[in-house]
Amino acid sequence: MRTPFGTLVLAAAVVSAVGYASSITVDSKADPAADFSRYKSYSWTEMKEVRSEAVKKRIMSAVDAQLQRKGFVRKDDGADLRLVVHPSLSKEYPTHSYDPGWEYGWGTWAPPFGDIGTGSSLGESIPIGTVMVDLVDAATKKLVWRGAARSPLDSEASAEQKQELVDEAMEKLFKKFPPKKK
Repeated sequence: MRTPFGTLVLAAAVVSAVGYASSITVDSKADPAADFSRYKSYSWTEMKEVRSEAVKKRIMSAVDAQLQRKGFVRKDDGADLRLVVHPSLSKEYPTHSYDPGWEYGWGTWAPPFGDIGTGSSLGESIPIGTVMVDLVDAATKKLVWRGAARSPLDSEASAEQKQELVDEAMEKLFKKFPPKKK
């Protein structure tokens, strides 16, 4: 029994979209000269890029939870580290490759009908949220750690689901923080 080509393409698109929607990627770098054992507290700087108070609260809640879990204390004044967060929203267009040259139906599309060959098409846009977190030594004003978490977003998600995504992203981002001295 043969499956129509369109059904296979649709199935592949759904599988790739589901896999794509569940992925959170993180990356971080630390100043190798920084002594993280001397940092005990942090303070927030204003998130000027974010207009939504709900988004600000989501991010602050998730970052606070991770840093406090690591033993850091949030202070309004006199903190060891300044926390600078840069959230952003972008769109990606996934590509879907196809190769209709496999045996199906009437055979291959050879001349005189023309060669379909292989190719790709763009899928629908996917919103991508990125949260970049900078930790700056308050005394020297030098960047000592930068991390970024990136994930596809679901515009239909409830407020609770959005908070869960941010919490998961920040947990993954801060998993190896503070960095160990080498």
